[in-house]
Amino acid sequence: MWTSVLCCWESTVLSEVCKDGAGSNLQRAHASMMALIDFDDDYLWMVVVSNNNAGFATSGHSGYWNNICGKDILVWRINKEHAGSVCSSVLRERAKFIINRETSGSFATSRDNIKRRLASAGINHDGFVVYDSSQGDHAAVKYTACFVDQAENGKQIVIFLDN
Repeated sequence: MWTSVLCCWESTVLSEVCKDGAGSNLQRAHASMMALIDFDDDYLWMVVVSNNNAGFATSGHSGYWNNICGKDILVWRINKEHAGSVCSSVLRERAKFIINRETSGSFATSRDNIKRRLASAGINHDGFVVYDSSQGDHAAVKYTACFVDQAENGKQIVIFLDN
């Protein structure tokens, strides 16, 4: 069983996602995020839960599990002190503009295009995910204005900006 080989926050999130009667992917993600906050509130958390093999691509994450109780799970853990900077609305709009232009193709192609365009625009990030919005959902502690969450072309894109 996975709980015997994982420690701490990892087993917390997996226990919540795999609880009997845990509900929808959104409910599982939210319950996991709340349990993680209770476990360690020195961090900001984001949890993505999708149906197994629904497909997503990520740039940076703290934990990823494939096909655990029929779900794929992705977790970000970001230190609150590191995430304390405030982003301008202009920066967020620039990131959204890039998302709008770069969501054609596969999840990996979208991720790579967004990552490349963010870098060329001088926009730093702590990580982001592109996933099938019809197959998964997420819950996150949205800190300051440095959080972009947008749906485009059947994909959900979530970025933690760091500027």
